[in-house]
Amino acid sequence: MVKPVVVAICVMASVGTAPVGAEGRLTKEPHLVTVGTETAMVLPPEMVAAPMVTQVEVSPDQQYVLVLRTGIRPLLRFMKQGAEPAPKAEAQLLLYDVRRGETEELWRPDPPTGGWQETTWLTGSKALLVLLAGDARGEKGQSARRTTTLVWGSPDSQPVVTRLPLPASGELSWGLHPCPNRPLALLTGLPAPRTGKGTPTPPSVLFLVDAQGHVGKGLSLPEGYGLLEVHWSVDGSPVLRLTAPGKEGREPAPLWATPDMGLQQLRTLEAPPTLAEPPADAQPKPQDGALSGLSLKQGTVTATEAGTTETLTTVWVESTTRGDHPRALVCSDCEEARLLPGPVVLYQALGALWVSALAKPSAVRAKGGS
Repeated sequence: MVKPVVVAICVMASVGTAPVGAEGRLTKEPHLVTVGTETAMVLPPEMVAAPMVTQVEVSPDQQYVLVLRTGIRPLLRFMKQGAEPAPKAEAQLLLYDVRRGETEELWRPDPPTGGWQETTWLTGSKALLVLLAGDARGEKGQSARRTTTLVWGSPDSQPVVTRLPLPASGELSWGLHPCPNRPLALLTGLPAPRTGKGTPTPPSVLFLVDAQGHVGKGLSLPEGYGLLEVHWSVDGSPVLRLTAPGKEGREPAPLWATPDMGLQQLRTLEAPPTLAEPPADAQPKPQDGALSGLSLKQGTVTATEAGTTETLTTVWVESTTRGDHPRALVCSDCEEARLLPGPVVLYQALGALWVSALAKPSAVRAKGGS
Protein backbone atom coordinates (compact mmCIF):
# COMPACT_ATOMS: atom_id res chain seq x y z
CA MET A 1 0.00 0.00 0.00
CA VAL A 2 1.32 3.41 -0.94
CA LYS A 3 1.87 5.65 2.04
CA PRO A 4 -0.18 8.87 1.99
CA VAL A 5 1.68 12.05 1.21
CA VAL A 6 1.67 14.38 4.21
CA VAL A 7 -0.45 17.45 3.47
CA ALA A 8 1.41 20.53 4.64
CA ILE A 9 -0.52 23.54 5.90
CA CYS A 10 0.76 26.58 4.03
CA VAL A 11 -0.37 30.16 4.01
CA MET A 12 0.05 32.31 0.93
CA ALA A 13 0.47 36.03 1.10
CA SER A 14 -2.00 36.40 -1.76
CA VAL A 15 -4.77 34.86 0.36
CA GLY A 16 -4.60 37.62 2.90
CA THR A 17 -4.71 35.23 5.89
CA ALA A 18 -1.72 35.37 8.21
CA PRO A 19 0.17 32.29 9.43
CA VAL A 20 -0.84 30.65 12.65
CA GLY A 21 1.43 31.83 15.46
CA ALA A 22 3.31 29.67 17.92
CA GLU A 23 0.48 30.11 20.42
CA GLY A 24 -2.08 28.96 17.82
CA ARG A 25 -3.56 32.46 17.40
CA LEU A 26 -4.21 34.14 14.03
CA THR A 27 -2.19 37.34 13.68
CA LYS A 28 -4.83 38.92 11.40
CA GLU A 29 -8.57 39.22 11.54
CA PRO A 30 -10.12 36.05 10.11
CA HIS A 31 -12.24 36.15 6.96
CA LEU A 32 -15.86 35.56 7.98
CA VAL A 33 -19.09 34.92 6.08
CA THR A 34 -22.59 34.79 7.55
CA VAL A 35 -24.69 31.73 6.67
CA GLY A 36 -28.20 32.05 8.02
CA THR A 37 -27.80 32.35 11.78
CA GLU A 38 -24.25 30.94 11.69
CA THR A 39 -20.90 32.58 11.00
CA ALA A 40 -18.24 30.65 9.08
CA MET A 41 -14.51 31.29 9.10
CA VAL A 42 -12.26 30.73 6.07
CA LEU A 43 -9.38 28.69 7.48
CA PRO A 44 -5.78 28.99 6.22
CA PRO A 45 -5.19 26.97 3.05
CA GLU A 46 -3.75 23.47 2.95
CA MET A 47 -1.65 22.28 0.02
CA VAL A 48 -3.14 19.38 -1.91
CA ALA A 49 -0.40 19.11 -4.53
CA ALA A 50 2.82 21.06 -5.07
CA PRO A 51 3.69 22.72 -8.41
CA MET A 52 3.27 22.16 -11.18
CA VAL A 53 -0.31 20.93 -11.24
CA THR A 54 -1.34 20.31 -14.85
CA GLN A 55 -4.68 18.48 -14.65
CA VAL A 56 -7.46 18.17 -12.06
CA GLU A 57 -10.60 16.00 -12.06
CA VAL A 58 -13.25 15.78 -9.30
CA SER A 59 -15.14 12.53 -8.74
CA PRO A 60 -18.94 12.54 -9.32
CA ASP A 61 -19.58 12.28 -5.56
CA GLN A 62 -17.08 15.13 -4.98
CA GLN A 63 -15.24 13.07 -2.36
CA TYR A 64 -12.03 12.56 -4.37
CA VAL A 65 -9.87 14.77 -6.56
CA LEU A 66 -7.54 13.27 -9.17
CA VAL A 67 -4.41 15.36 -9.79
CA LEU A 68 -1.58 15.13 -12.29
CA ARG A 69 1.50 17.13 -11.37
CA THR A 70 4.99 17.55 -12.78
CA GLY A 71 7.81 18.13 -10.32
CA ILE A 72 10.08 21.03 -11.19
CA ARG A 73 12.79 20.74 -8.51
CA PRO A 74 15.16 18.58 -10.63
CA LEU A 75 14.85 21.06 -13.48
CA LEU A 76 15.48 24.00 -11.14
CA ARG A 77 18.60 22.31 -9.77
CA PHE A 78 19.77 21.70 -13.31
CA MET A 79 19.25 25.35 -14.21
CA LYS A 80 21.27 26.44 -11.17
CA GLN A 81 24.11 23.92 -11.42
CA GLY A 82 24.19 23.28 -15.16
CA ALA A 83 25.08 19.62 -14.71
CA GLU A 84 24.70 17.21 -17.63
CA PRO A 85 22.61 15.47 -18.70
CA ALA A 86 19.44 17.47 -18.20
CA PRO A 87 17.09 15.59 -15.82
CA LYS A 88 13.64 14.48 -16.86
CA ALA A 89 10.65 16.09 -15.20
CA GLU A 90 9.04 13.89 -12.55
CA ALA A 91 5.32 13.17 -12.89
CA GLN A 92 2.88 12.04 -10.22
CA LEU A 93 -0.71 10.85 -10.36
CA LEU A 94 -2.27 11.83 -7.02
CA LEU A 95 -5.62 11.25 -5.33
CA TYR A 96 -6.92 13.68 -2.71
CA ASP A 97 -9.55 12.57 -0.21
CA VAL A 98 -11.74 15.61 0.51
CA ARG A 99 -13.27 14.15 3.66
CA ARG A 100 -10.01 12.97 5.23
CA GLY A 101 -7.94 15.87 3.90
CA GLU A 102 -5.14 13.59 2.70
CA THR A 103 -3.26 13.25 -0.58
CA GLU A 104 -2.13 9.83 -1.77
CA GLU A 105 0.20 8.94 -4.61
CA LEU A 106 -1.52 6.58 -7.04
CA TRP A 107 1.29 6.11 -9.54
CA ARG A 108 4.53 7.68 -10.73
CA PRO A 109 4.74 7.45 -14.55
CA ASP A 110 8.17 6.54 -15.92
CA PRO A 111 8.86 8.02 -18.40
CA PRO A 112 6.72 11.07 -17.52
CA THR A 113 3.35 11.24 -19.21
CA GLY A 114 2.13 13.86 -21.64
CA GLY A 115 -1.13 14.13 -19.69
CA TRP A 116 -4.28 12.13 -19.38
CA GLN A 117 -6.58 11.72 -22.34
CA GLU A 118 -9.64 10.60 -20.40
CA THR A 119 -10.72 9.66 -16.90
CA THR A 120 -13.77 7.80 -15.62
CA TRP A 121 -14.98 6.70 -12.19
CA LEU A 122 -16.42 3.21 -11.94
CA THR A 123 -20.04 3.13 -10.82
CA GLY A 124 -20.68 2.17 -7.20
CA SER A 125 -17.00 2.08 -6.22
CA LYS A 126 -14.12 4.37 -5.29
CA ALA A 127 -12.06 3.17 -8.24
CA LEU A 128 -11.20 5.16 -11.34
CA LEU A 129 -9.61 4.57 -14.72
CA VAL A 130 -7.16 6.95 -16.38
CA LEU A 131 -5.88 6.90 -19.96
CA LEU A 132 -2.42 8.46 -20.02
CA ALA A 133 -0.59 9.56 -23.15
CA GLY A 134 3.04 8.41 -23.31
CA ASP A 135 6.07 9.28 -25.39
CA ALA A 136 6.09 8.79 -29.14
CA ARG A 137 8.28 5.80 -29.91
CA GLY A 138 9.43 4.22 -33.14
CA GLU A 139 11.90 1.62 -34.33
CA LYS A 140 14.87 2.65 -36.44
CA GLY A 141 13.68 3.71 -39.86
CA GLN A 142 10.03 3.88 -38.76
CA SER A 143 7.85 6.81 -37.79
CA ALA A 144 7.22 7.30 -34.08
CA ARG A 145 3.87 6.28 -32.62
CA ARG A 146 2.51 7.49 -29.32
CA THR A 147 1.95 4.93 -26.57
CA THR A 148 -1.04 4.87 -24.21
CA THR A 149 -1.27 3.51 -20.66
CA LEU A 150 -4.39 2.56 -18.71
CA VAL A 151 -4.16 3.07 -14.94
CA TRP A 152 -6.70 1.72 -12.44
CA GLY A 153 -6.54 3.38 -9.05
CA SER A 154 -8.43 3.27 -5.77
CA PRO A 155 -7.74 4.73 -2.29
CA ASP A 156 -5.28 2.67 -0.22
CA SER A 157 -4.77 0.18 -3.08
CA GLN A 158 -1.90 -0.67 -5.39
CA PRO A 159 -2.50 0.63 -8.93
CA VAL A 160 -3.04 -1.69 -11.87
CA VAL A 161 -1.08 -0.43 -14.88
CA THR A 162 -1.65 -1.76 -18.40
CA ARG A 163 0.39 -0.69 -21.42
CA LEU A 164 -2.09 -0.74 -24.30
CA PRO A 165 -0.96 -2.58 -27.41
CA LEU A 166 0.25 -0.80 -30.52
CA PRO A 167 -1.33 -2.07 -33.76
CA ALA A 168 0.87 -3.53 -36.48
CA SER A 169 0.30 -0.36 -38.50
CA GLY A 170 -1.39 2.97 -37.99
CA GLU A 171 -2.61 4.25 -34.64
CA LEU A 172 -5.60 3.69 -32.39
CA SER A 173 -7.59 6.35 -30.56
CA TRP A 174 -8.57 4.99 -27.14
CA GLY A 175 -11.77 5.66 -25.21
CA LEU A 176 -13.48 4.56 -21.98
CA HIS A 177 -17.17 3.68 -21.68
CA PRO A 178 -18.23 3.00 -18.06
CA CYS A 179 -21.21 0.82 -17.24
CA PRO A 180 -23.91 2.95 -15.53
CA ASN A 181 -25.04 0.25 -13.08
CA ARG A 182 -21.91 -1.87 -12.44
CA PRO A 183 -18.20 -1.16 -11.78
CA LEU A 184 -17.17 -2.14 -15.30
CA ALA A 185 -15.94 -0.31 -18.38
CA LEU A 186 -15.46 -1.05 -22.06
CA LEU A 187 -12.14 0.12 -23.48
CA THR A 188 -12.30 0.85 -27.21
CA GLY A 189 -9.49 1.43 -29.67
CA LEU A 190 -10.65 3.04 -32.91
CA PRO A 191 -8.51 3.74 -35.97
CA ALA A 192 -7.03 7.23 -35.90
CA PRO A 193 -7.03 9.31 -39.09
CA ARG A 194 -4.35 8.18 -41.50
CA THR A 195 -1.11 10.14 -41.44
CA GLY A 196 0.23 9.00 -44.77
CA LYS A 197 -0.73 7.35 -48.02
CA GLY A 198 -0.65 3.59 -48.14
CA THR A 199 -0.83 3.19 -44.35
CA PRO A 200 -3.08 0.21 -43.57
CA THR A 201 -6.00 0.95 -41.25
CA PRO A 202 -5.93 -1.16 -38.08
CA PRO A 203 -9.17 -2.84 -36.99
CA SER A 204 -11.21 -1.47 -34.10
CA VAL A 205 -10.60 -3.40 -30.90
CA LEU A 206 -12.63 -3.87 -27.68
CA PHE A 207 -11.47 -4.76 -24.14
CA LEU A 208 -13.58 -5.34 -21.04
CA VAL A 209 -12.13 -3.82 -17.84
CA ASP A 210 -13.37 -5.30 -14.56
CA ALA A 211 -13.86 -3.69 -11.14
CA GLN A 212 -10.23 -4.41 -10.13
CA GLY A 213 -8.79 -2.85 -13.30
CA HIS A 214 -7.89 -6.10 -15.05
CA VAL A 215 -8.09 -5.86 -18.83
CA GLY A 216 -9.52 -8.90 -20.60
CA LYS A 217 -8.59 -10.34 -23.95
CA GLY A 218 -9.18 -7.99 -26.85
CA LEU A 219 -11.85 -8.54 -29.51
CA SER A 220 -11.23 -7.04 -32.96
CA LEU A 221 -14.21 -5.96 -35.04
CA PRO A 222 -14.52 -7.63 -38.46
CA GLU A 223 -13.04 -5.75 -41.39
CA GLY A 224 -15.30 -2.99 -42.63
CA TYR A 225 -17.26 -2.67 -39.38
CA GLY A 226 -17.35 0.69 -37.62
CA LEU A 227 -18.30 1.52 -34.03
CA LEU A 228 -20.94 4.25 -33.68
CA GLU A 229 -22.13 4.04 -30.06
CA VAL A 230 -21.54 2.09 -26.85
CA HIS A 231 -24.43 1.33 -24.51
CA TRP A 232 -24.99 -1.11 -21.65
CA SER A 233 -27.89 -3.47 -20.97
CA VAL A 234 -29.54 -3.62 -17.56
CA ASP A 235 -27.68 -6.90 -16.87
CA GLY A 236 -24.28 -5.22 -17.35
CA SER A 237 -23.45 -6.35 -20.91
CA PRO A 238 -22.03 -3.97 -23.55
CA VAL A 239 -24.39 -3.17 -26.39
CA LEU A 240 -22.85 -1.76 -29.57
CA ARG A 241 -24.30 0.27 -32.40
CA LEU A 242 -22.23 -0.66 -35.46
CA THR A 243 -22.05 -0.04 -39.16
CA ALA A 244 -21.68 -3.12 -41.34
CA PRO A 245 -20.22 -3.11 -44.87
CA GLY A 246 -22.86 -2.32 -47.49
CA LYS A 247 -23.68 -4.91 -50.13
CA GLU A 248 -23.45 -4.27 -53.86
CA GLY A 249 -22.37 -0.67 -53.53
CA ARG A 250 -24.98 0.26 -50.92
CA GLU A 251 -24.30 2.50 -47.94
CA PRO A 252 -23.10 0.82 -44.72
CA ALA A 253 -26.06 -0.50 -42.73
CA PRO A 254 -26.36 0.14 -38.96
CA LEU A 255 -26.95 -2.81 -36.67
CA TRP A 256 -27.01 -3.76 -32.98
CA ALA A 257 -24.61 -6.29 -31.51
CA THR A 258 -23.12 -7.44 -28.22
CA PRO A 259 -19.55 -8.71 -27.85
CA ASP A 260 -18.97 -12.19 -26.42
CA MET A 261 -15.50 -11.84 -24.95
CA GLY A 262 -15.33 -15.50 -23.95
CA LEU A 263 -16.05 -16.81 -27.45
CA GLN A 264 -14.24 -13.87 -29.09
CA GLN A 265 -17.10 -13.03 -31.42
CA LEU A 266 -19.89 -10.54 -32.03
CA ARG A 267 -23.49 -11.58 -31.60
CA THR A 268 -25.89 -9.53 -33.69
CA LEU A 269 -29.22 -8.47 -32.19
CA GLU A 270 -32.54 -8.00 -33.99
CA ALA A 271 -33.36 -5.15 -31.61
CA PRO A 272 -31.51 -3.52 -28.73
CA PRO A 273 -32.25 -4.92 -25.24
CA THR A 274 -33.44 -2.78 -22.39
CA LEU A 275 -30.61 -0.31 -21.87
CA ALA A 276 -29.29 0.84 -18.51
CA GLU A 277 -29.89 4.50 -17.73
CA PRO A 278 -27.03 6.71 -16.55
CA PRO A 279 -27.26 7.38 -12.80
CA ALA A 280 -28.83 10.67 -11.80
CA ASP A 281 -26.39 13.25 -10.52
CA ALA A 282 -26.86 13.54 -6.76
CA GLN A 283 -25.65 16.82 -5.30
CA PRO A 284 -23.50 15.93 -2.25
CA LYS A 285 -24.40 17.74 0.93
CA PRO A 286 -21.77 19.50 3.07
CA GLN A 287 -20.64 17.69 6.19
CA ASP A 288 -21.85 20.66 8.24
CA GLY A 289 -25.49 21.16 7.20
CA ALA A 290 -25.59 24.59 8.83
CA LEU A 291 -23.12 25.84 6.16
CA SER A 292 -25.07 24.70 3.10
CA GLY A 293 -26.06 28.17 1.89
CA LEU A 294 -22.75 29.06 0.25
CA SER A 295 -21.57 29.71 -3.29
CA LEU A 296 -18.42 30.94 -5.04
CA LYS A 297 -17.97 34.11 -7.00
CA GLN A 298 -14.97 35.05 -9.12
CA GLY A 299 -13.90 38.60 -9.83
CA THR A 300 -10.87 40.56 -10.97
CA VAL A 301 -8.66 43.17 -9.38
CA THR A 302 -5.96 45.29 -10.97
CA ALA A 303 -2.63 45.56 -9.17
CA THR A 304 -0.25 48.38 -10.11
CA GLU A 305 3.31 48.99 -8.98
CA ALA A 306 5.68 51.57 -10.48
CA GLY A 307 3.94 51.58 -13.83
CA THR A 308 3.53 47.79 -14.04
CA THR A 309 -0.06 46.56 -14.08
CA GLU A 310 -1.40 43.05 -13.69
CA THR A 311 -4.96 41.74 -13.50
CA LEU A 312 -5.57 39.13 -10.78
CA THR A 313 -8.52 36.76 -10.46
CA THR A 314 -10.17 36.77 -7.03
CA VAL A 315 -12.33 34.06 -5.50
CA TRP A 316 -14.94 34.86 -2.85
CA VAL A 317 -17.22 32.60 -0.88
CA GLU A 318 -20.66 34.18 -0.64
CA SER A 319 -23.72 33.50 1.45
CA THR A 320 -27.15 33.08 -0.13
CA THR A 321 -28.64 34.85 2.90
CA ARG A 322 -28.13 38.38 4.13
CA GLY A 323 -25.94 39.01 7.14
CA ASP A 324 -23.16 41.06 8.65
CA HIS A 325 -20.56 39.24 6.53
CA PRO A 326 -22.07 38.54 3.08
CA ARG A 327 -18.80 37.29 1.55
CA ALA A 328 -15.21 36.40 2.42
CA LEU A 329 -12.07 36.44 0.29
CA VAL A 330 -10.52 33.03 -0.32
CA CYS A 331 -7.74 33.82 -2.82
CA SER A 332 -6.66 36.97 -4.64
CA ASP A 333 -4.66 35.30 -7.44
CA CYS A 334 -6.53 32.17 -8.43
CA GLU A 335 -6.81 30.16 -11.64
CA GLU A 336 -9.80 27.89 -10.97
CA ALA A 337 -11.99 27.24 -7.93
CA ARG A 338 -14.73 24.85 -6.87
CA LEU A 339 -16.86 24.49 -3.73
CA LEU A 340 -16.85 20.91 -2.42
CA PRO A 341 -18.61 19.18 0.50
CA GLY A 342 -17.12 19.95 3.88
CA PRO A 343 -17.51 22.68 2.90
CA VAL A 344 -14.08 23.38 1.42
CA VAL A 345 -12.92 25.53 -1.48
CA LEU A 346 -10.60 23.74 -3.92
CA TYR A 347 -8.53 26.07 -6.08
CA GLN A 348 -5.38 26.39 -8.15
CA ALA A 349 -2.90 29.16 -7.43
CA LEU A 350 0.84 29.67 -7.88
CA GLY A 351 1.00 26.43 -9.88
CA ALA A 352 -0.20 24.36 -6.91
CA LEU A 353 -3.57 22.96 -5.77
CA TRP A 354 -5.01 24.13 -2.44
CA VAL A 355 -8.06 23.73 -0.21
CA SER A 356 -9.44 26.20 2.28
CA ALA A 357 -11.99 24.79 4.70
CA LEU A 358 -14.88 26.74 6.18
CA ALA A 359 -15.83 26.15 9.80
CA LYS A 360 -17.77 27.80 12.57
CA PRO A 361 -15.43 29.69 14.95
CA SER A 362 -16.80 27.65 17.87
CA ALA A 363 -15.67 24.45 16.15
CA VAL A 364 -12.22 25.94 15.50
CA ARG A 365 -11.84 26.95 19.17
CA ALA A 366 -13.01 23.55 20.36
CA LYS A 367 -10.52 21.79 18.09
CA GLY A 368 -7.71 24.10 19.14
CA GLY A 369 -8.40 23.54 22.80
CA SER A 370 -8.55 19.79 22.58
